[in-house]
Amino acid sequence: MQKSSFVPFCLGASVAWLILAAAAPRLSAAEEQTTADAITKWSTPTAESVEANIVEWMVESSATPQEATDREAAARPELDRLFTSGDRLEAVMSAVALSSTETADTIEACRQSPLDAMQLEWLDSAEVPYWMRSNVRLYVGRALAQQQYYEQALAVLEGLKPVDVYDPASLLFYRAVAEHQLVRIDEAKQSLATLLDAEQEMPERFAQIARLMRADIAKVEEDSLDHIARRMSDVERRLSLSEADEKTQEVERGILASLDKVIENLEQQAQQQQQQQQAGGPPSGTPMEDSQPAPLKGDGKVDVKEIGDGSGWGNMPPRERERVMQQIGRDFPGHYRDLMEEYLKRLATDEREESQP
Repeated sequence: MQKSSFVPFCLGASVAWLILAAAAPRLSAAEEQTTADAITKWSTPTAESVEANIVEWMVESSATPQEATDREAAARPELDRLFTSGDRLEAVMSAVALSSTETADTIEACRQSPLDAMQLEWLDSAEVPYWMRSNVRLYVGRALAQQQYYEQALAVLEGLKPVDVYDPASLLFYRAVAEHQLVRIDEAKQSLATLLDAEQEMPERFAQIARLMRADIAKVEEDSLDHIARRMSDVERRLSLSEADEKTQEVERGILASLDKVIENLEQQAQQQQQQQQAGGPPSGTPMEDSQPAPLKGDGKVDVKEIGDGSGWGNMPPRERERVMQQIGRDFPGHYRDLMEEYLKRLATDEREESQP
């Protein structure tokens, strides 16, 4: 049997830690536990322990010793991958699938249609060990996240802890990806912080992307234009996956509410500027006569035109809307205005289509 290179690494790290600990001041038991938790809050189980659990399950679930021997022999190539493969979760699932038709069906569903793989009632059976239940859920959640079904992925992964699974890095990474893409700011920050507490336990690609996500989500402020734009992108993703459901509509309503806040803030700023200008009056010595408009001589009546003030913009008159949008264009990058105009036009189009018989 091949040995994992992770064991010597742990031994070397342990020796270094003992040397440092001997030179450090003594701490109380509570302080030592707190310090240990700060150093690492999760770790990856050894390949030997994972293999032992799978083999033990094969023996216990076999009708005869010969059947257990045959199962282990069939799974041996996959079990050996635990020591060499970069995808531990795939090796675990492949080994278990050789003795579990339900696991094999779940793997196939993940490859064909991850949403179908969410039918996991069979995991509730008392015959399914806890470790299998947890790792199957992780496998399904990972597949959903990889196919951009982020909300469903979080539902499947809900409640799982790093200690429950054989690939805790994947659990924390894909949970963080889903939260980041759904713009769940606080949850994503927490998951990324936990993930990066033990960078040495995960593949380098996970660590690199996690650091990028952490830096990115740290810049997002609630109800900012950046936050709104990200949620607009999330709605586009949902619609591309044919998810025009109540949850998507809830996100859309949240976007409109945030836009109203932005517009209200800009209106208040514009009013304050206008009041300041009026209070200050014109600069001294500035001629006024030539700049005054000519007296109005008409009766003030004009033809009523359809200008589209029922297009979903709200109750604000179109001229005021345009003034606020110009203010947005001055204060923020131009692509935000384009995003909002395109998004609101799409909403108006959808509303007209829904109102038609």
